[in-house]
Amino acid sequence: MTEQELDALNDEIVFRLQEEGTAAPSTTNLSGRTAIRVNITNHRTRLWDMNVLFDRVIELSGEEPHS
Repeated sequence: MTEQELDALNDEIVFRLQEEGTAAPSTTNLSGRTAIRVNITNHRTRLWDMNVLFDRVIELSGEEPHS
């Protein structure tokens, strides 16, 4: 994928995560590239929550999640 396609993919992943209610990340710009930004401030967030988020990001990217 080109850098522009990867940036668009990150935008789409964030949009879909928010729309489906899995998580509410945002995007940020790092050195001119779009990155997925996760801000964890809820004291009830657990490792399980992060695993769900990471697995879903991988699924939405077209890759297979790692167990």
